[in-house]
Amino acid sequence: MKDKQRKAMFAKQSIQLQGVGSFQAKPAKDIVVGEDYFVWNYGSTSKPIKVLKESPKQIVFQTKTEDGKLWERRMNKDRLVAYANDQKY
Repeated sequence: MKDKQRKAMFAKQSIQLQGVGSFQAKPAKDIVVGEDYFVWNYGSTSKPIKVLKESPKQIVFQTKTEDGKLWERRMNKDRLVAYANDQKY
């Protein structure tokens, strides 16, 4: 997808990723565990496996990276995070 098309498509809620460009984003509280993939700088992805902890302002996900490592990701619920519905977006 051309960068110009991507910008028009994601103009409402998007963030700028290093090495990728403008990418669709939504608040962390709206991420669907098991369906969405986080997209990080330079195109790496991780899949949220489960919600470990949730408070009124923060959420902690357990994520699995492309190489199978498990990580905890803590973020504010209103933080915009890049996501894709497919690991290869």
